[in-house]
Amino acid sequence: MSGISEPYIIHYPWICAVSDDAGSQVELIECFDCIGGAMWVKKHYAQSPLVTDVRTVGSMNRFLLRTGEVDLALEGSKFPAGISKVSVEGNEIAISYIGMGGGGVGATICRAGAEGGTSIRI
Repeated sequence: MSGISEPYIIHYPWICAVSDDAGSQVELIECFDCIGGAMWVKKHYAQSPLVTDVRTVGSMNRFLLRTGEVDLALEGSKFPAGISKVSVEGNEIAISYIGMGGGGVGATICRAGAEGGTSIRI
């Protein structure tokens, strides 16, 4: 571990989101470098009521989301992270991730440096 500067952070190369014309659905596309972390995300984030579908295509997870805001009942290893808010305002799409423990690191810091985002709040 001495040669690893950030042993608990897996960086996403890029993230992109597009919405339908009505602003009621969003497709979130996350490009990943770590297949294990991406499959963990796919399993747990799919539990959010805002996620209507998720599929892996190559090195991308593609989430189909509905807009809205929900309280997530996070629970240890059963549901440690997810998407809690999706909104479309004009040409801006905002997605809120929440997580506890390592899931919180993945929901925030791992995505913070990804190309494609216009802003981030942690």
